[in-house]
Amino acid sequence: MGRRLEEELAQCRDVKPEKFCGAALKFGKCELPAVSASCQKTCGLCKEDDFAAMSDSEWEDAAGSEAGGKSGGASMQESGETPASEVLAMTSENADAAMSEHSLLLVKFYAPWCGHCQSMKMDYIQSAADLAAEAVPGAKLAEVDVTAQETLGAKYSVQGFPTIKLFVKGEFSEDYSGERDAASIAQFMRDAAAKAEGHAGEL
Repeated sequence: MGRRLEEELAQCRDVKPEKFCGAALKFGKCELPAVSASCQKTCGLCKEDDFAAMSDSEWEDAAGSEAGGKSGGASMQESGETPASEVLAMTSENADAAMSEHSLLLVKFYAPWCGHCQSMKMDYIQSAADLAAEAVPGAKLAEVDVTAQETLGAKYSVQGFPTIKLFVKGEFSEDYSGERDAASIAQFMRDAAAKAEGHAGEL
């Protein structure tokens, strides 16, 4: 691979990691689940000269196709609007306060280079907006960039990305294993809220 191509690929990876990874997944040629420092050495896609010649619109189409197809993402594209993010960026500094303030806290542990995390990003934002609009009691969505908040990742034994955990009144309740679209995530939180209200009524 020539030096110029290496520089172009490095720029795509570093500046537009979500587009790079989305395109790689879309074309089914990436040997890794997400972009990493070793991608250029191990991914066959990075060794193809024609890939670097893709236009910006082709990058957008490839990444968008990978991230689309889910109900939340599709609805936002159709409306042409992106809701203001209601997702709390959780850090070591505000984690305790977040747990205390929100009785039902769904936390997504992610890494910026993770293609699956990028694919669900807009759905997660949409579900947070829907829950806020409905004022679902106690429900809040948060996210942790584990590459920047390693202590939180270690504290909650995060082994892969994305890892999504539900905390009820500050205590770990369960891992979220449902679909990663906006409707499914929001419904999971509605059900959790209904369950919490039911338990409260029994006391």
